[in-house]
Amino acid sequence: DILALIVEGQMRSNSDDGLLEVPVWHPFVASNGDQKRKQVWEPVKPAITYSRFDQYLTELAYLANIVVKRSVDVRETAAIIKALWLNFQTPPGKHASLRHIYSQPPPRVQLIRPSLVRRVASELDGIGWEKSGVIVGHFHSVKAMVEADSEEWALLDGIGKKTAKSIVRELGQ
Repeated sequence: DILALIVEGQMRSNSDDGLLEVPVWHPFVASNGDQKRKQVWEPVKPAITYSRFDQYLTELAYLANIVVKRSVDVRETAAIIKALWLNFQTPPGKHASLRHIYSQPPPRVQLIRPSLVRRVASELDGIGWEKSGVIVGHFHSVKAMVEADSEEWALLDGIGKKTAKSIVRELGQ
């Protein structure tokens, strides 16, 4: 499960006292008699500093594990909600964009040092920690991994032909 909070609207810190302010529209009569309105920044009630408000949002994210997003207006809030909905149409294990820069740590504490085969395999594109366990069961040395062709790699559970070719290319560099 995931919780998300979307904080909508403009806000800023007052330069004099640091209080959290929001824009409020005030009506007025122009010199020509036209009804107009102007935007005035006013402190929120009850008064709170911008710093404390921002700390609270950080605590929600860091300590309560709540995703905090900010939006300027209703249109951006709707776009955020749509993006969240689209994101959750794909199962967590199928998201691939983050894998290019981040490998999730092992799901539990390892009491023994992983083998060299597992450590090397987990660094290969498209493999990661979970699939590296399958590789350890098949290859007993890094040399065997390097010497294997794409057909042998494709025999392993969870590794298709495209990934197998990519691995062979990567190990051959």
